Amino acid sequence: MSNYSEHEHFLLAELSDTLEPDSSASNLAVGMVFQLSEGTIQACNSAAETLLGFTLVQMQNSTSCSQLWQTIRADGSPFPGNDHPAMKALKTGQPIVGVVMGIYRPDGRLLWIKIDAQPLFQDANPTPWAVVTTFWQIPRPERALLPSVNSKPLFEGDSNRLTLLLVEDCHADQVAICRYLEHNSDHAYEVLVANTGAEGLEICRTTPVDLVLLDHCLPDLKATAFLKALHNLSNQPASPVIVITGQDNETTAVQLLKAGVKDYLVKGQFNAQSLQSSVRNVLRQAQFTEKIQRSNQKERLITQIGQKIHRSLELDKVLEATVQEVRQFLQTDRVLVFKLEPNSAIGHVVAEAVEAPWQSLLANSFEDPCLIQAYAQTYRQGKVTAISDLDREPVTPCYQAFLNHLEVRATLVVPILREDILWGLLIAHHCQGPRLWNPTEIDLLKQLSTHVGVALHRVELYLQIQQQLAEQQQTAQCLLESQERLQLGVQVAGVGLAKFDYTTNTVELSPEAAHLYGLPADELVVPRDLVHATFHPDERNELDEIIRQVLDPTGTGWFAREHRVLWPTGETRWLSVRKQVFFNGSGSSAQPAYAMLAAVDITDRKQIDIEREQLLAREQAARSQAERANRLKDEFLAVLSHELRSPLNPILGWTNLLQQKKLDENRTRQALATIERNAKLQAQLIDDLLDISRIMHGKLTLNTSAVNLEFVIRAASETVQLAASTKNIQINLDFPPHCIQVCGDAGRLQQVIWNLLSNAVKFTPSGGQVRILLTQREQQAEVQVTDTGKGIAPDFLPYVFEHFRQEDGATTRKFGGLGLGLAITRQVVELHGGTIRVDSPGENQGATFTVHFPLLLSAQSDSNSTDEIVTLLGLESAPLSDIQVLIVEDDFDTCEFLSLLLADAAVVTTAASASQALQALERNYFDVLLSDIGMAEMDGYMLMRHIREGSQQHNASIRAIALTAYVGEFDQQQAQAAGFQQHLAKPIDSEQLITVITDLIHPS
Repeated sequence: MSNYSEHEHFLLAELSDTLEPDSSASNLAVGMVFQLSEGTIQACNSAAETLLGFTLVQMQNSTSCSQLWQTIRADGSPFPGNDHPAMKALKTGQPIVGVVMGIYRPDGRLLWIKIDAQPLFQDANPTPWAVVTTFWQIPRPERALLPSVNSKPLFEGDSNRLTLLLVEDCHADQVAICRYLEHNSDHAYEVLVANTGAEGLEICRTTPVDLVLLDHCLPDLKATAFLKALHNLSNQPASPVIVITGQDNETTAVQLLKAGVKDYLVKGQFNAQSLQSSVRNVLRQAQFTEKIQRSNQKERLITQIGQKIHRSLELDKVLEATVQEVRQFLQTDRVLVFKLEPNSAIGHVVAEAVEAPWQSLLANSFEDPCLIQAYAQTYRQGKVTAISDLDREPVTPCYQAFLNHLEVRATLVVPILREDILWGLLIAHHCQGPRLWNPTEIDLLKQLSTHVGVALHRVELYLQIQQQLAEQQQTAQCLLESQERLQLGVQVAGVGLAKFDYTTNTVELSPEAAHLYGLPADELVVPRDLVHATFHPDERNELDEIIRQVLDPTGTGWFAREHRVLWPTGETRWLSVRKQVFFNGSGSSAQPAYAMLAAVDITDRKQIDIEREQLLAREQAARSQAERANRLKDEFLAVLSHELRSPLNPILGWTNLLQQKKLDENRTRQALATIERNAKLQAQLIDDLLDISRIMHGKLTLNTSAVNLEFVIRAASETVQLAASTKNIQINLDFPPHCIQVCGDAGRLQQVIWNLLSNAVKFTPSGGQVRILLTQREQQAEVQVTDTGKGIAPDFLPYVFEHFRQEDGATTRKFGGLGLGLAITRQVVELHGGTIRVDSPGENQGATFTVHFPLLLSAQSDSNSTDEIVTLLGLESAPLSDIQVLIVEDDFDTCEFLSLLLADAAVVTTAASASQALQALERNYFDVLLSDIGMAEMDGYMLMRHIREGSQQHNASIRAIALTAYVGEFDQQQAQAAGFQQHLAKPIDSEQLITVITDLIHPS
């Protein structure tokens, strides 16, 4: 309520006591309504509530223009709200008296009243602050003089016929109720009858029903169950229900009313008048509720569409959504927006919502033949054309033909004005039949057309603004093109620009320049010293001197240099800088004013230069290394050729003399000894090469056990004793009183000591001395081999243990060899977990080789027996008497040698091929098989697999030894896989062969 409430009621009380109606109304009830200056109703008396049919609560805050009121003039035409007496009195400030008005009550009854309106003033204010309206019903004699106007129908439409559904199982009650409805009724009802609840629900599901008369007790459904099922029907809103029952029970009535029943009648207690009254009241209440709901729906729709229109500049999409929602609200067949060509009757359908089966008109062009002559002026004035029935209402023949062509029976046309210019039409078509357009629907389309007109104006303004902006942008673009091209070029080139102000000692940097100097990008004006502080410390003094010279006015002021800067992150960058200083004044008195600087990052280029120099250095080093490697290879091949050919000369020479049989017994022994010595030398060279190959491929393996180093040293010294005696070199052995053991391969350890002793004997002149010292130092065994030989030059000491390296590789060298022995020695020592080093005071001062091995813990070892010494020294061989040996060898000389070697101790059978061997195996039993690998047709591997597969049952488990010049690690593995127990490399050592055969025959 307003703050004026008490004052308003006081005025009403005063007015009701003092205001006298005219004589014709002296005996009638007088209604009084109080409205504020904006027209809102704030108070009324009880007579007003009775006459109008509304309570104060329902009327409060409404105005004469509200949808609550539907009024007509005395001639039956609509009475607009703005022309009501109260509104005119507020507008003019003058009393309005004696106005006749027809007003429809909520029950649909038309009430004719006479109205007076009195404006109210405060103090000297000439503008009314409120108005009091008094009215009374016109007496019947006066009403007879008014034009005949029918009461408002219960439901708006083209017919006053209503459909009622009577659900009643008693035939007599059905007949009685139908008669009551027809008795003296002002309305025509179509009554549908159902005998059961299910039948009634089916009718409601398929047929629109305005009201349901429901028996309380049906054979299949109670009234409450029927109501629940009725509300669950989804095809349409539930119809209002009046329950008719024979039970006068207040509790039942309350329950039914709570369940949604609109009225409750007891059989035998109502007549035709009360039944018709109840039906009218319920229908009018439903109509009023629907009216309010549609009004609210209309307001929501207007608000929703208005917001869309005003928020969007995409008018096509907004119009499309608008016509869809409007058609849904109107429940009509077609809604469209028709855009007119300027000063023409031709238009285009730009938006449409249409329901099947009616044809779509979207994007079509039409010419309305009657538009210019009949309706154009009406539409330009903003007036609406509403045709409810095309066949009954007066329209021009051409317009009727136009609508018939579109199959339209009723139409509503609202103009769309853009600044008082007719832009187009918002049109609703009803094609199924006549359609009465109510004021709510007309008002909806009028408001929407206003929104569309405003939106059109906004779009036009927007397009004009866009065009102006485009022109301004084009002008600005032309002005900035050169600057943008320059800036783009600077950015693409990565150029940083800076302006040095020497009057303020500041520097204005571009973002690129700040980045180049490693300075923050958020502060582009910095002190000049801050820029100079980024100079690399190694170049800062030099750059400061150059800058001092550039600032000299007698110079050119030009600066160009590549230098480094140091970022705060510690990163160093290379910059290429160009700088020009500008001076104030001239001559030597001129002062530097400012300078422009351009810099680019050349770090990548500098890095490429550095990498190129490094690559060149690496390439030169690689070339030198390759040349050195090639030179070493050539030297090695020359040495290898020399070392292999040198033993061949005495072998071939003495062999030739032996064949001529011109040598005596002593010379013959000398010849044989020489041949044997040189052949062993060649075999040793080949073994060294194979060892190096195994070492380089990581395939050198050790057969480890506990080894007494004293036994190893004695065996190795015994091997070189003959060579030492020849040069009259004394070998001194120095052992500790206790046993020193290591874990290793006895054969390889003997090879290490033998290599060191051989080198010592080789490089020690005749009459010299070689000393071997075995000691224990903490947890290591130490072996020192010292000689009094030629020594080693200091610059060659780092290369002593490298492959194929010799201090003297010239053809004039005094000492032979491939330079592999010490390389093999180092690898074998390291495989045992040891170390080796060499010391030499200098040339001709001898050398000392020191080897360290990890000691073997006493708990892990057993003392070597005397038998081990004998085995290492090769002083004992096992007897081979009565052993059957089969030799398979396609080389005649080798076969003869092996046969002769074993003939004294074993029974020997020879075969020149694998096929001959198989024949021999079929005939005889053999203990041992000695077979070559590389043979024609069937090699040794194939022969061995053939034997192991069991074709010769008695020889399938024969002990087999492979004899071959293929001595690689893979060859040994392949021989074992084929079935050989042992693999011996050619040339064959006689003692080794006998030992291997003995071990196979007598494993223990």
